[in-house]
Amino acid sequence: MNRAHHRREKRRFWGHIQARPVRYVGIAPALVTMLNGICGFASLLLASKAGSPPDGYERIALAGYMILLAMLADTLDGSLARISHTTSSFGGQLDSLCDMVSFGVAPAFLMLRVVHQGLSIQGLGHQTLYERFVLLGALTYLCCTAIRLARFNIEHM
Repeated sequence: MNRAHHRREKRRFWGHIQARPVRYVGIAPALVTMLNGICGFASLLLASKAGSPPDGYERIALAGYMILLAMLADTLDGSLARISHTTSSFGGQLDSLCDMVSFGVAPAFLMLRVVHQGLSIQGLGHQTLYERFVLLGALTYLCCTAIRLARFNIEHM
């Protein structure tokens, strides 16, 4: 194989790799999206640390406020990405993951904690029919959130 042919093969190989545009992830929208996920995690943390009433009610209320703050961050991240023309597939996937935490896991867990404090549930083995129904409702909500976000991701690929 001669040198010129080898150079052409090398150029064709590297030219194929370099032909793809490099997409940069917008920093500001990604940070706001991460704020959404952090607020969801903070809500989970506050709800899990909620003790017996009346101290527990303050933490439960703060957990609810963290979900509201996550809603605000979720509203801003998409708008910020569109305004700055930095929408990307990465940003969409990151947004869905953070939404799953903030609007799927956190509300379901918060509802279980509120019911737990109201009913003084002892454990999973000694549940009444009503307590099992509440758990089934939380799991159904969580599954519906996951299905909705997955469907959204597939439709907007």
